[in-house]
Amino acid sequence: MLRSFLYTIFFFFVACPIFYSQVCDTSEIFSLIKKSKKLNTNDPEKGLKLSFSILEKAKKCNDPYLMGKSFLQIGASYDYLSQIDSALSSYNRYLYYGTQAKDSGSIAEAYNMIGSIYIYKAD
Repeated sequence: MLRSFLYTIFFFFVACPIFYSQVCDTSEIFSLIKKSKKLNTNDPEKGLKLSFSILEKAKKCNDPYLMGKSFLQIGASYDYLSQIDSALSSYNRYLYYGTQAKDSGSIAEAYNMIGSIYIYKAD
């Protein structure tokens, strides 16, 4: 009885935080997003690869805000690569996750990016 109690205490206070920190490190994700922004202007293909890895990390966090920001970076990479339809799809997913996160800043930015794509397509 005491042994199972001690295992339970160990699991919740020692093992869980260790597992959680390995699974979801939001500070690392934000740092990678900054790196992705810089890469997009210089080497959008590397930026795109990094953006997809950011998305995988954000999915582990199950955080719609982070997933949305990942799709913003993916869209920006496609934008720099002149893959307009893929960029539009990514910005729409950014809008979806911004709505899920109830983040008005993300929603506004998504509409702005989507609008920019439609203006570009009209030319």
